[in-house]
Amino acid sequence: MAIEYDTGFVGGDAQIIHPLIAVDSAGNYYRVLVDSSGHLQIDLLSSVVHIEHPFAKGSLTSNGVQWTATTDTTTAATDVTIDAAKTIEPPAAGSIVEVEFGLTAGFRAVSTATADIIYKWQARDKAGTWVTLCTVTKTDIGTTEVEETYSGRFATEANFDVVPFDVQLVIQCNEANEGRARIKNSSYVKVIYNPT
Repeated sequence: MAIEYDTGFVGGDAQIIHPLIAVDSAGNYYRVLVDSSGHLQIDLLSSVVHIEHPFAKGSLTSNGVQWTATTDTTTAATDVTIDAAKTIEPPAAGSIVEVEFGLTAGFRAVSTATADIIYKWQARDKAGTWVTLCTVTKTDIGTTEVEETYSGRFATEANFDVVPFDVQLVIQCNEANEGRARIKNSSYVKVIYNPT
């Protein structure tokens, strides 16, 4: 279903910048945008929202903070996956409308002050080709753990545009056996998708 309203913009002056996803009190989702003719267009979406905290599940803690087991790098300049890739698998398959990440991990060197690490959060259509969400370099990371969060809405692209999908953290270090990382349980994925 689509509804159009004339916004009064002169044709050619308006551009589709980014559609807005809105939800009403009944839980219906809408895509709202101004088209190139200056009309406000509202599309009812048959979308589903799925939120998951896929990392660091286990025994409860007194403060609610949980971590995955630490994983160390081995060979220098070689990616190591932290806690294995996790599959985000809502009740039905479908196409992604919007996906939001809040991903937190801790990083450190095992014993040296000179180790540099590179880490990447990645996602992909289930069992497909990895798409990098962000790449971060930490020079001389040191032996005190540094906790970092990367978050936001990621624009879908080839190899990452459907559910189910996989998410992972990979790390490498310029020195052998020196990179160390773990993932915090506050990490989450929120996806709005159209079931097929």
